Order: sequence, then C-alpha cells, then structure tokens
Amino acid sequence: MKGGIKMKMVFFCFLLSFVAFLCLSCGSKQTEEETADELIQIALAGSSDYQRRVAIDKLGKRKETKAVPALVKVMNTDPFPNNRETAVMALGAIGDNSAVEPLISALNSPLVELRRKIIVVLGNFKDKRAYEPIVKLLKDPEYEIRFAAVEALALLGDPAAAEQIVALYGDQSSAVRRAAVEAVEALQPENLADKIIPALKNDDASVRRVAVEALGKAKDRKAVEPLLGLLTDENASVREATARALGELRDLRAINPLLPLLEDKNLDVVCAAVGALTKTESDAPVPYLIKLLDHGDIEVRRLALDGLINLKTSSPLLIEKLRYMARYEAHSGLREKAQQLLRKLEGEQPKESEQAPEPKHEEKPEEPKQPDEQKGNE
Repeated sequence: MKGGIKMKMVFFCFLLSFVAFLCLSCGSKQTEEETADELIQIALAGSSDYQRRVAIDKLGKRKETKAVPALVKVMNTDPFPNNRETAVMALGAIGDNSAVEPLISALNSPLVELRRKIIVVLGNFKDKRAYEPIVKLLKDPEYEIRFAAVEALALLGDPAAAEQIVALYGDQSSAVRRAAVEAVEALQPENLADKIIPALKNDDASVRRVAVEALGKAKDRKAVEPLLGLLTDENASVREATARALGELRDLRAINPLLPLLEDKNLDVVCAAVGALTKTESDAPVPYLIKLLDHGDIEVRRLALDGLINLKTSSPLLIEKLRYMARYEAHSGLREKAQQLLRKLEGEQPKESEQAPEPKHEEKPEEPKQPDEQKGNE
C-alpha cells in the first residue's frame, strides 16, 4: 500500500516537472519570436524597470538599427538610471553613426556613470565629431570622467590630443596619470620621448614604471640619461623596468650604471640588469656575468650563462668557471649547458694548448715502470 502511494507521488512530481519544462520552453520560444517593434514598445513603455531593461539589452544584441531613435529616448528619459546606461551600451553595440550626435548631447547629463559609458561608446565609434567634446572632459571634476576621456581620446587616434593629455600627468588620481601616459604612447605624437620623459618624475611609482616602459618601446636614445637616474629608484618594479628599457636602447652609457643592480636585493631587478647588459653586446660586463655563475639563484645563473653565450666570449676565466660548473652545478640543465659551451670553447683553443697536458699524462703511467726496469737490469 505504502509502495503504491510512493509511486503515485513520484509520478506526480515527474508530471509537474514536465509541465514546468513545457511552460519554460513555450516562454523562451515566445521571447525569441518577439519582433523588433514589440521589443521597442516594451523598451519604451514596459510595465517594470526590469522588463524594459531586458528589451533594451535584446535590441542591442540583435543590432536592431531601427531601434536607435527609441534607445536614444530611453537614454534621455527612462526614470531608472540602469536602463539609461543599458540603452547607451545598446547603441554602442548597434554601432549606427546616427547615434553619435545624441550621445554627445547626453554628455551634459548629471549622471556620472551614464556619462562615463557614453564616453566609452563614443571612443569605440571613433567618430571625429566626438573629439572636441571629449577633450573638454579632461577638466571634468569627476576622475572617472577624466579617465574615460583619456582612454577615448587614445581610441580616437588624433596625435594632437597628446598636448592636452600631458597636462594630466599632475592629476590627483594616479589612475588618470597612468592612463595619460599610456594614451600619449598610443597616440604616437612627434617627439614622443619628449612628451613621456616628464612623467619619470611623477611621485607615483606605477606612473614612473609605465613611463619607463613606454620609453623602452619608443627606443629613442634621448631617453637614456633620464632613465639612468631611475636605476636607483626606491621602488623595485621601477628599477626593473628601467633596466629592461635601457636594454632595449642598447646604449653603452648604461653599462657602468647597470652594474650595481647585479647585487640588488630584488632578483627580478638582477635578472633585468643581466639581460640589459647582455644586449649592449660589449665585453665590459663579462667579468661581472662570470661572477654571477656562482649566484645562489638558478634563474640568475641561467641568465648569466645565456648572456655569456650571446656575447661569444672565450675568456680563460670563463673556461675555468665552466669546468667547475660542468662537474658540480646542481641543476642538470645548467650543468649540461655548461658542458656544451665548454666543449665548444676548448675546441676553439690553439692546438698547443690542447697538447700541453699530454706529456703529463704520458709521464704518469711511465713512472711506476722505472723500478721494474731497474730490477730487471739488476
């Protein structure tokens, strides 16, 4: 009896689940079958904020160009701020240039997040009409707006904007300052290094690091002297970035200033300095790199050995160190690399040096034979 009741309950639960599934399926099909006109009507006059927002989002995802006027109206009039922002993003997704002027007009909105999203969308449109309105926003009291304006100008791609953006190196927000340096780099104006170098003196380490990295990519040797001053920066990430940037510049003036970094407490800084010295293609750092083959960190030893290989040096001091590494280096990969380099270097030595040890090897086995010969004679 009890078993029959249980079976009925299980069947009833299954039936309810099946009905629910059918309802959901019908609902989803009905949603998919909504026409653009129906969605526009819901976006404008839906009974709930959520219902309107869903319709707005769908119009954007479907890229319904005919919905642009309605979405502009929602952006300007919907009582719910999230719906206005969703309308802006939908206009961006649709990508119709007829939305540019209404978007620019909406930059006067008191809603900060709405304005920020409008700036982002205008940047992605890359329409020149947005240039002047966005430049004006570089002086906006809200840092989110200044940040978005800088990034949008970088996307618009007019190098002339660099002159206005440089003024934000002194912005109260470090995020805006970093974005300003990155934007100037992206815009690639004339005399790029001259426009980036002032940021090396910024009091925020992250801004200095971004500026250093930009100068390294620019590969303008006029940046060498300003960069040398940052090799003693209090921030390790700045020292590391500076060493790497100087490596990209490959200037011999950097060799001596880089040498102290080989003893830096931060291993990333040491590794960056090794790489930079190697790129100078000078023999001057060779003794210092050989010394690093005794360093306690395997990565430092590996980079030093790779650097010496790239510099193609055959210093007797190096050969002596390689003989030691070939036998006693703890890391098998480095030991094998040392053995390979040693074979190559010793193979390049003059033949006399190869024959020098041979008499010694011949004399050693002959020494014990002399007493036997004497006994035989006796």
